[in-house]
Amino acid sequence: MRLFIAILLPDEVRTILLSAASQLREQSEHAQCTAPENFHLTLAFLGETDYVAKAKTALQFTAHRQHGPFSLKLDGFGRFGETVWAGIADAPPLFMLAHNLKEALQQQGFSLEERPFRPHITLARRVDAEEIQLQIPYLNIPVTSISLMQSEQRQGRLTYTELFRASL
Repeated sequence: MRLFIAILLPDEVRTILLSAASQLREQSEHAQCTAPENFHLTLAFLGETDYVAKAKTALQFTAHRQHGPFSLKLDGFGRFGETVWAGIADAPPLFMLAHNLKEALQQQGFSLEERPFRPHITLARRVDAEEIQLQIPYLNIPVTSISLMQSEQRQGRLTYTELFRASL
């Protein structure tokens, strides 16, 4: 199973992000926009693994260690090459959550990427336009839980399925 841990987004936020992705589609002929049901903020990518129970244990431990729900704020956009994303304003509780999760996953035996945590929400891939203009309003995102997700291709479409949710 291809697994990752994410913060899922409420419908109101997905609607805003869908609008931004539609703006990208108008500016880039080959943009592959994220399906609205797939918008999320990745906290940790686990890759191919069958250790679902260990991932659940790490989620539960991290959620118990977190000091309750918090809010994030959408903040502009950026690029990683041909990938365009919506940004997240600096949020110390988010970085603490990601740090605690990484520690809990490592204690369960997961080997994680070493690159720094850069919170973002992918809007589209294969954006070929040199310059883009997006209107993304500053919007609060309530964070009340973290989710263990499975990523798979179904009938040629990327599908994310929530396997487990831990409340903060």
